[in-house]
Amino acid sequence: MTTPPNTQLRSFTAKDLTTLRDWFHDPVIKRRLSVPDDNWVQYIASNHVTCYTICDEDGGIVGFIQVDQDGAHDHWFQMVIAPDKQNLGFGQTALRQLSNLYVAKTTSLCAAVAPDNFASLQCLAKSGFMQSGLPDADGLLIYRQA
Repeated sequence: MTTPPNTQLRSFTAKDLTTLRDWFHDPVIKRRLSVPDDNWVQYIASNHVTCYTICDEDGGIVGFIQVDQDGAHDHWFQMVIAPDKQNLGFGQTALRQLSNLYVAKTTSLCAAVAPDNFASLQCLAKSGFMQSGLPDADGLLIYRQA
């Protein structure tokens, strides 16, 4: 078994935006998520959204997580891992850290995932998330922290 990579979550800053945008040259990322534009930058500045940069042990950026508060207890997240860092365990490690951060803040940490996004589904399952109910109106599978 491979040792999970060391990661650190830190607050997203404007300096990180160039790195994030560069990843949208990858066709899979571009198909799954919207390119972060100026409207997104304004949106994440709102009080109900928190963004984290996932860094490796050397401080290099390997991913991002956006968490949106929905009501009093639900927090929905989206995560993207750098194309050259995918399938190396960074997502699982970051989700465990995110879960630890939100354990006292929420009763439900959730994600909506396309049913053909096998890497994300596997990452969620290995990180302690379980599918919850039927797909939503857009056909996305809902995963909640177990």
